[in-house]
Amino acid sequence: MQIVVVGLSLATLAAVVLATVRRRAGDVIMRPVHRGVAQAASLALGVAVAGGAAPISFALFEPVVRPDPEPPPLPLFGAALGLLLYAHVRVLFAELAKYSYLWAVRTPVQFRRNWRMAAVGIALGSLGWSGASAVILSLTFLQETAFAFLLVPMAVAIVPLYETWLLPWLQFLRSPTLQDAGRQEIDDWLLGLATAHPVPRFHVRVSEGLKNNALAAGGLFRNLVVVGADFARAMTATQLKAVLAHEIAHVIRRDVLRLLGTTFAGGICYTYIFVHYIAPFQSEDFGLQGFFIGATYVGLVVPVVYGIVPGIVSRRAEYGADRLAAKLLGDPSPMIEALQRMHELRGEPLDRKSLTHPTGADRIAALQALQGTNTTR
Repeated sequence: MQIVVVGLSLATLAAVVLATVRRRAGDVIMRPVHRGVAQAASLALGVAVAGGAAPISFALFEPVVRPDPEPPPLPLFGAALGLLLYAHVRVLFAELAKYSYLWAVRTPVQFRRNWRMAAVGIALGSLGWSGASAVILSLTFLQETAFAFLLVPMAVAIVPLYETWLLPWLQFLRSPTLQDAGRQEIDDWLLGLATAHPVPRFHVRVSEGLKNNALAAGGLFRNLVVVGADFARAMTATQLKAVLAHEIAHVIRRDVLRLLGTTFAGGICYTYIFVHYIAPFQSEDFGLQGFFIGATYVGLVVPVVYGIVPGIVSRRAEYGADRLAAKLLGDPSPMIEALQRMHELRGEPLDRKSLTHPTGADRIAALQALQGTNTTR
Protein backbone atom coordinates (compact mmCIF):
# COMPACT_ATOMS: atom_id res chain seq x y z
CA MET A 1 0.00 0.00 0.00
CA GLN A 2 2.91 2.37 0.69
CA ILE A 3 4.16 1.94 -2.87
CA VAL A 4 0.71 2.78 -4.24
CA VAL A 5 0.53 5.96 -2.14
CA VAL A 6 4.05 7.05 -3.13
CA GLY A 7 3.33 6.32 -6.79
CA LEU A 8 0.09 8.29 -6.69
CA SER A 9 1.82 11.25 -5.03
CA LEU A 10 4.66 11.28 -7.55
CA ALA A 11 2.21 10.94 -10.44
CA THR A 12 0.18 13.89 -9.15
CA LEU A 13 3.28 16.06 -8.86
CA ALA A 14 4.43 15.10 -12.37
CA ALA A 15 0.98 15.83 -13.80
CA VAL A 16 1.01 19.30 -12.23
CA VAL A 17 4.43 20.01 -13.75
CA LEU A 18 3.27 18.84 -17.20
CA ALA A 19 0.13 20.99 -16.99
CA THR A 20 2.26 24.00 -16.00
CA VAL A 21 4.58 23.49 -18.96
CA ARG A 22 1.63 23.21 -21.33
CA ARG A 23 0.02 26.38 -19.98
CA ARG A 24 3.22 28.41 -20.19
CA ALA A 25 3.99 27.12 -23.68
CA GLY A 26 0.77 28.44 -25.20
CA ASP A 27 1.07 28.92 -28.94
CA VAL A 28 4.67 30.14 -28.95
CA ILE A 29 7.76 28.10 -29.77
CA MET A 30 8.74 26.20 -26.64
CA ARG A 31 12.13 26.87 -25.05
CA PRO A 32 14.56 23.92 -24.67
CA VAL A 33 14.38 24.18 -20.88
CA HIS A 34 10.62 23.64 -21.00
CA ARG A 35 11.05 20.57 -23.18
CA GLY A 36 13.65 19.21 -20.76
CA VAL A 37 11.32 19.72 -17.80
CA ALA A 38 8.48 18.07 -19.73
CA GLN A 39 10.67 15.06 -20.58
CA ALA A 40 11.68 14.58 -16.95
CA ALA A 41 8.10 14.99 -15.72
CA SER A 42 6.68 12.60 -18.32
CA LEU A 43 9.24 9.93 -17.38
CA ALA A 44 8.45 10.47 -13.70
CA LEU A 45 4.75 10.11 -14.46
CA GLY A 46 5.32 6.84 -16.29
CA VAL A 47 7.54 5.43 -13.55
CA ALA A 48 5.12 6.51 -10.81
CA VAL A 49 2.05 5.00 -12.46
CA ALA A 50 3.77 1.78 -13.54
CA GLY A 51 5.53 1.35 -10.20
CA GLY A 52 2.52 2.33 -8.12
CA ALA A 53 0.30 -0.12 -9.96
CA ALA A 54 2.79 -3.00 -9.57
CA PRO A 55 1.52 -4.26 -6.18
CA ILE A 56 -2.06 -4.30 -7.45
CA SER A 57 -1.13 -6.14 -10.64
CA PHE A 58 0.99 -8.72 -8.84
CA ALA A 59 -1.78 -9.28 -6.32
CA LEU A 60 -4.21 -9.99 -9.17
CA PHE A 61 -1.79 -12.37 -10.88
CA GLU A 62 -0.40 -14.00 -7.74
CA PRO A 63 -2.61 -17.11 -8.07
CA VAL A 64 -1.00 -17.70 -11.48
CA VAL A 65 2.54 -16.55 -10.75
CA ARG A 66 2.90 -18.16 -7.32
CA PRO A 67 0.23 -20.81 -6.82
CA ASP A 68 0.38 -23.02 -3.76
CA PRO A 69 1.67 -25.67 -3.42
CA GLU A 70 2.80 -26.54 -6.99
CA PRO A 71 4.68 -24.12 -9.29
CA PRO A 72 2.85 -23.23 -12.52
CA PRO A 73 3.88 -24.68 -15.89
CA LEU A 74 6.56 -22.55 -17.53
CA PRO A 75 4.37 -21.51 -20.51
CA LEU A 76 1.61 -20.28 -18.17
CA PHE A 77 4.13 -18.54 -15.94
CA GLY A 78 5.79 -16.89 -18.94
CA ALA A 79 2.48 -15.77 -20.43
CA ALA A 80 1.46 -14.15 -17.14
CA LEU A 81 4.80 -12.35 -16.83
CA GLY A 82 4.61 -11.23 -20.45
CA LEU A 83 1.18 -9.74 -19.90
CA LEU A 84 2.37 -7.95 -16.76
CA LEU A 85 5.40 -6.69 -18.65
CA TYR A 86 3.29 -5.36 -21.51
CA ALA A 87 0.84 -3.64 -19.18
CA HIS A 88 3.50 -1.94 -17.08
CA VAL A 89 6.46 -1.32 -19.39
CA ARG A 90 4.69 -0.73 -22.69
CA VAL A 91 1.37 0.84 -21.68
CA LEU A 92 1.67 2.37 -18.22
CA PHE A 93 5.27 3.53 -18.62
CA ALA A 94 6.19 4.00 -22.30
CA GLU A 95 2.82 5.05 -23.73
CA LEU A 96 1.91 7.28 -20.81
CA ALA A 97 5.32 8.97 -20.82
CA LYS A 98 5.22 9.48 -24.59
CA TYR A 99 1.74 10.94 -24.89
CA SER A 100 1.96 13.03 -21.73
CA TYR A 101 5.12 14.63 -23.15
CA LEU A 102 3.51 15.30 -26.53
CA TRP A 103 0.49 16.80 -24.74
CA ALA A 104 2.64 19.05 -22.55
CA VAL A 105 4.73 20.45 -25.42
CA ARG A 106 1.71 20.71 -27.73
CA THR A 107 3.22 18.45 -30.38
CA PRO A 108 0.72 16.88 -32.79
CA VAL A 109 0.52 13.10 -32.60
CA GLN A 110 1.57 11.64 -35.94
CA PHE A 111 -0.26 8.36 -35.39
CA ARG A 112 -3.99 8.96 -35.35
CA ARG A 113 -5.84 6.01 -33.84
CA ASN A 114 -9.53 5.60 -33.19
CA TRP A 115 -10.80 3.37 -30.40
CA ARG A 116 -10.92 0.33 -32.67
CA MET A 117 -7.29 0.67 -33.76
CA ALA A 118 -6.24 1.26 -30.16
CA ALA A 119 -8.11 -1.83 -28.98
CA VAL A 120 -6.59 -3.96 -31.75
CA GLY A 121 -3.11 -2.65 -30.94
CA ILE A 122 -3.50 -3.47 -27.24
CA ALA A 123 -4.87 -6.93 -28.04
CA LEU A 124 -2.04 -7.71 -30.46
CA GLY A 125 0.52 -6.38 -28.02
CA SER A 126 -0.84 -8.45 -25.15
CA LEU A 127 -0.91 -11.63 -27.24
CA GLY A 128 2.52 -10.99 -28.74
CA TRP A 129 4.25 -10.28 -25.44
CA SER A 130 2.51 -13.14 -23.63
CA GLY A 131 3.27 -15.64 -26.38
CA ALA A 132 6.89 -14.61 -26.75
CA SER A 133 7.42 -14.67 -22.99
CA ALA A 134 5.89 -18.12 -22.73
CA VAL A 135 8.24 -19.42 -25.44
CA ILE A 136 11.30 -17.78 -23.89
CA LEU A 137 10.63 -19.23 -20.45
CA SER A 138 9.83 -22.64 -21.90
CA LEU A 139 13.24 -22.73 -23.58
CA THR A 140 15.14 -21.29 -20.65
CA PHE A 141 16.37 -23.39 -17.73
CA LEU A 142 16.96 -21.15 -14.75
CA GLN A 143 16.72 -21.50 -11.02
CA GLU A 144 13.64 -20.07 -9.36
CA THR A 145 15.63 -17.19 -7.85
CA ALA A 146 16.44 -15.92 -11.35
CA PHE A 147 12.81 -15.67 -12.50
CA ALA A 148 12.48 -12.09 -11.24
CA PHE A 149 15.38 -11.01 -13.45
CA LEU A 150 13.58 -12.17 -16.59
CA LEU A 151 11.31 -9.13 -16.65
CA VAL A 152 13.95 -6.82 -18.11
CA PRO A 153 15.64 -9.34 -20.47
CA MET A 154 12.27 -10.25 -21.94
CA ALA A 155 11.57 -6.59 -22.61
CA VAL A 156 14.93 -6.32 -24.38
CA ALA A 157 14.15 -9.28 -26.63
CA ILE A 158 10.47 -8.66 -27.29
CA VAL A 159 9.99 -4.91 -27.62
CA PRO A 160 12.30 -4.10 -30.57
CA LEU A 161 11.65 -7.29 -32.53
CA TYR A 162 7.89 -7.40 -32.10
CA GLU A 163 7.10 -3.71 -32.53
CA THR A 164 9.64 -2.97 -35.26
CA TRP A 165 9.21 -6.07 -37.42
CA LEU A 166 5.98 -7.89 -36.65
CA LEU A 167 3.41 -5.37 -35.39
CA PRO A 168 3.49 -3.05 -38.46
CA TRP A 169 2.72 -6.03 -40.69
CA LEU A 170 -0.24 -7.00 -38.52
CA GLN A 171 -1.52 -3.43 -38.44
CA PHE A 172 -1.01 -2.26 -42.02
CA LEU A 173 -0.68 -5.21 -44.41
CA ARG A 174 -4.40 -5.18 -45.26
CA SER A 175 -4.52 -1.39 -45.63
CA PRO A 176 -5.35 0.00 -49.10
CA THR A 177 -2.71 0.02 -51.83
CA LEU A 178 -1.70 3.09 -53.83
CA GLN A 179 -4.01 1.91 -56.60
CA ASP A 180 -6.89 1.71 -54.14
CA ALA A 181 -6.06 5.25 -52.98
CA GLY A 182 -6.25 6.58 -56.54
CA ARG A 183 -2.49 7.02 -57.03
CA GLN A 184 -1.92 4.51 -59.81
CA GLU A 185 0.78 6.68 -61.40
CA ILE A 186 2.85 6.42 -58.22
CA ASP A 187 2.45 2.66 -58.20
CA ASP A 188 3.67 2.48 -61.80
CA TRP A 189 6.66 4.66 -60.93
CA LEU A 190 7.58 2.33 -58.05
CA LEU A 191 7.57 -0.66 -60.43
CA GLY A 192 9.96 1.18 -62.70
CA LEU A 193 12.15 2.16 -59.74
CA ALA A 194 12.40 -1.46 -58.60
CA THR A 195 13.40 -2.47 -62.14
CA ALA A 196 16.05 0.22 -62.55
CA HIS A 197 17.69 -0.18 -59.13
CA PRO A 198 18.61 -3.13 -56.89
CA VAL A 199 15.72 -2.51 -54.52
CA PRO A 200 14.59 -5.26 -52.09
CA ARG A 201 11.03 -6.48 -52.53
CA PHE A 202 8.48 -4.42 -50.64
CA HIS A 203 4.78 -3.74 -50.21
CA VAL A 204 3.39 -0.19 -50.13
CA ARG A 205 0.23 0.53 -48.15
CA VAL A 206 -1.80 3.68 -47.47
CA SER A 207 -3.21 3.98 -43.96
CA GLU A 208 -5.71 6.33 -42.36
CA GLY A 209 -4.01 5.44 -39.07
CA LEU A 210 -1.01 7.59 -39.95
CA LYS A 211 -1.46 11.32 -39.75
CA ASN A 212 0.92 13.03 -42.16
CA ASN A 213 3.60 10.42 -41.66
CA ALA A 214 5.31 7.46 -43.33
CA LEU A 215 7.30 4.49 -42.09
CA ALA A 216 9.31 1.50 -43.25
CA ALA A 217 9.29 -1.91 -41.55
CA GLY A 218 11.55 -4.88 -42.14
CA GLY A 219 10.58 -8.44 -42.93
CA LEU A 220 12.07 -11.84 -43.67
CA PHE A 221 11.16 -11.98 -47.36
CA ARG A 222 9.54 -8.62 -48.11
CA ASN A 223 9.65 -5.17 -46.57
CA LEU A 224 6.73 -2.89 -45.79
CA VAL A 225 6.40 0.83 -46.58
CA VAL A 226 3.37 2.66 -45.18
CA VAL A 227 2.38 6.20 -46.07
CA GLY A 228 -0.29 8.21 -44.32
CA ALA A 229 -3.52 8.79 -46.19
CA ASP A 230 -3.20 12.55 -45.63
CA PHE A 231 0.14 12.51 -47.45
CA ALA A 232 -1.31 10.45 -50.28
CA ARG A 233 -4.17 12.91 -50.75
CA ALA A 234 -2.47 16.26 -50.19
CA MET A 235 0.93 15.80 -51.86
CA THR A 236 1.72 16.19 -55.51
CA ALA A 237 3.05 13.22 -57.44
CA THR A 238 6.60 14.57 -57.21
CA GLN A 239 6.37 15.12 -53.46
CA LEU A 240 4.83 11.70 -52.80
CA LYS A 241 7.51 10.00 -54.90
CA ALA A 242 10.14 11.71 -52.76
CA VAL A 243 8.49 10.53 -49.53
CA LEU A 244 8.33 6.97 -50.81
CA ALA A 245 11.90 7.14 -52.12
CA HIS A 246 13.04 8.17 -48.65
CA GLU A 247 11.27 5.22 -47.00
CA ILE A 248 12.55 2.82 -49.67
CA ALA A 249 16.04 4.18 -48.99
CA HIS A 250 15.59 3.10 -45.38
CA VAL A 251 14.74 -0.38 -46.69
CA ILE A 252 17.79 -0.50 -48.97
CA ARG A 253 20.11 0.70 -46.21
CA ARG A 254 18.61 -1.75 -43.67
CA ASP A 255 18.18 1.13 -41.23
CA VAL A 256 15.45 -0.65 -39.31
CA LEU A 257 17.81 -3.55 -38.65
CA ARG A 258 20.59 -1.17 -37.59
CA LEU A 259 18.30 0.59 -35.15
CA LEU A 260 17.06 -2.75 -33.85
CA GLY A 261 20.65 -3.88 -33.24
CA THR A 262 21.48 -0.65 -31.43
CA THR A 263 18.43 -0.92 -29.20
CA PHE A 264 19.11 -4.57 -28.47
CA ALA A 265 22.76 -3.90 -27.58
CA GLY A 266 21.71 -1.06 -25.29
CA GLY A 267 19.09 -3.31 -23.71
CA ILE A 268 21.72 -5.95 -22.97
CA CYS A 269 23.75 -3.33 -21.09
CA TYR A 270 20.59 -2.22 -19.31
CA THR A 271 19.89 -5.81 -18.27
CA TYR A 272 23.44 -6.50 -17.11
CA ILE A 273 23.46 -3.46 -14.84
CA PHE A 274 20.01 -4.32 -13.51
CA VAL A 275 20.83 -7.94 -12.69
CA HIS A 276 24.25 -7.32 -11.12
CA TYR A 277 23.90 -3.93 -9.47
CA ILE A 278 20.23 -2.96 -9.01
CA ALA A 279 18.39 -6.18 -8.20
CA PRO A 280 20.61 -7.12 -5.22
CA PHE A 281 19.46 -3.93 -3.45
CA GLN A 282 15.77 -4.66 -3.99
CA SER A 283 13.94 -6.54 -1.28
CA GLU A 284 12.10 -9.70 -2.15
CA ASP A 285 8.70 -8.13 -1.51
CA PHE A 286 9.52 -5.02 -3.56
CA GLY A 287 9.30 -2.54 -0.69
CA LEU A 288 9.77 1.21 -0.73
CA GLN A 289 13.55 0.96 -0.91
CA GLY A 290 13.33 -1.29 -3.95
CA PHE A 291 10.75 1.01 -5.53
CA PHE A 292 12.93 4.11 -5.23
CA ILE A 293 16.07 2.30 -6.41
CA GLY A 294 14.26 0.85 -9.41
CA ALA A 295 12.52 4.13 -10.22
CA THR A 296 15.79 6.06 -10.09
CA TYR A 297 17.52 3.50 -12.29
CA VAL A 298 14.74 3.55 -14.86
CA GLY A 299 14.57 7.34 -14.87
CA LEU A 300 18.32 7.71 -15.45
CA VAL A 301 19.18 4.80 -17.74
CA VAL A 302 16.08 4.23 -19.90
CA PRO A 303 16.27 7.66 -21.59
CA VAL A 304 19.90 6.93 -22.56
CA VAL A 305 19.45 3.32 -23.68
CA TYR A 306 16.11 3.64 -25.44
CA GLY A 307 16.12 7.33 -26.31
CA ILE A 308 19.38 9.23 -26.66
CA VAL A 309 21.59 6.53 -28.23
CA PRO A 310 18.95 5.21 -30.70
CA GLY A 311 18.08 8.84 -31.42
CA ILE A 312 21.65 9.54 -32.55
CA VAL A 313 21.59 6.48 -34.82
CA SER A 314 18.16 7.43 -36.16
CA ARG A 315 19.17 11.01 -37.00
CA ARG A 316 22.22 9.80 -38.91
CA ALA A 317 20.01 7.31 -40.75
CA GLU A 318 17.68 10.12 -41.83
CA TYR A 319 20.52 11.99 -43.50
CA GLY A 320 21.67 8.81 -45.21
CA ALA A 321 18.16 7.99 -46.43
CA ASP A 322 17.76 11.54 -47.77
CA ARG A 323 20.98 11.22 -49.78
CA LEU A 324 20.03 7.83 -51.20
CA ALA A 325 16.51 9.05 -52.02
CA ALA A 326 17.98 11.98 -53.92
CA LYS A 327 20.10 9.50 -55.89
CA LEU A 328 17.07 7.34 -56.66
CA LEU A 329 15.13 10.40 -57.80
CA GLY A 330 18.07 11.79 -59.78
CA ASP A 331 17.79 15.20 -58.12
CA PRO A 332 17.64 16.49 -54.51
CA SER A 333 14.96 19.07 -55.41
CA PRO A 334 11.94 16.71 -54.97
CA MET A 335 13.16 15.76 -51.49
CA ILE A 336 13.51 19.43 -50.54
CA GLU A 337 10.03 20.14 -51.86
CA ALA A 338 8.59 17.12 -50.01
CA LEU A 339 10.17 18.14 -46.70
CA GLN A 340 8.77 21.64 -47.00
CA ARG A 341 5.32 20.29 -47.83
CA MET A 342 5.51 17.74 -45.00
CA HIS A 343 6.15 20.42 -42.39
CA GLU A 344 3.42 22.56 -43.91
CA LEU A 345 0.87 19.74 -43.63
CA ARG A 346 1.91 19.03 -40.06
CA GLY A 347 1.85 22.68 -39.07
CA GLU A 348 5.43 22.42 -37.78
CA PRO A 349 8.23 24.96 -38.21
CA LEU A 350 11.24 23.72 -40.15
CA ASP A 351 13.50 24.27 -37.14
CA ARG A 352 11.47 22.06 -34.76
CA LYS A 353 13.79 19.61 -33.03
CA SER A 354 13.10 15.93 -32.52
CA LEU A 355 14.78 13.10 -30.65
CA THR A 356 14.76 10.80 -33.68
CA HIS A 357 14.94 13.21 -36.66
CA PRO A 358 17.11 16.19 -37.61
CA THR A 359 15.28 19.46 -38.11
CA GLY A 360 13.70 19.98 -41.50
CA ALA A 361 15.97 22.99 -42.00
CA ASP A 362 19.10 20.90 -41.42
CA ARG A 363 17.90 18.17 -43.77
CA ILE A 364 17.10 20.69 -46.48
CA ALA A 365 20.53 22.33 -46.04
CA ALA A 366 22.21 18.93 -46.42
CA LEU A 367 20.22 18.24 -49.59
CA GLN A 368 20.98 21.67 -51.02
CA ALA A 369 24.67 20.88 -50.55
CA LEU A 370 24.19 17.92 -52.90
CA GLN A 371 22.83 20.08 -55.70
CA GLY A 372 25.39 20.68 -58.44
CA THR A 373 27.61 17.78 -57.32
CA ASN A 374 27.99 14.38 -58.91
CA THR A 375 26.37 12.66 -55.88
CA THR A 376 23.03 12.30 -57.65
CA ARG A 377 24.43 11.36 -61.03
